Amino acid sequence: HFESALRRNAADVFDITATRFVEFDEVEDEGAAYAFELQDGRIVFITGQDFYAHDTFPCLDFSLVHLLDEKDEAVDLLVESHAPRVAPTRVVTAPAKLTLELPAHLTVMDAPFEAIEEKLRQPAPASDAATR
Repeated sequence: HFESALRRNAADVFDITATRFVEFDEVEDEGAAYAFELQDGRIVFITGQDFYAHDTFPCLDFSLVHLLDEKDEAVDLLVESHAPRVAPTRVVTAPAKLTLELPAHLTVMDAPFEAIEEKLRQPAPASDAATR
């Protein structure tokens, strides 16, 4: 696959410039999860095994580079940080995260940053008494 990507010499690049972000604690082995507030006020979700914190990530200015092969399929993902690593505005704990329905990777949502958990909250399951 990498030889094909080298011959193709192409990539899909997603540039993300954020003003702040929320980090969601990992539950079991699902990978890292973040909600970045973009400069226009929308929120983009970045999730998966490729996004664990390291020396320069997470940060507020980065690119996701998907290397493409000759069949136009992604063969690898690189995270290029263009700014220093920063701390999240807040962290959603694992127990709190279990009450939320996180969107898929690269989903963009129109929602107030301060109310993100409220927007993602799963409806409470119906009680047995309500179904009798």
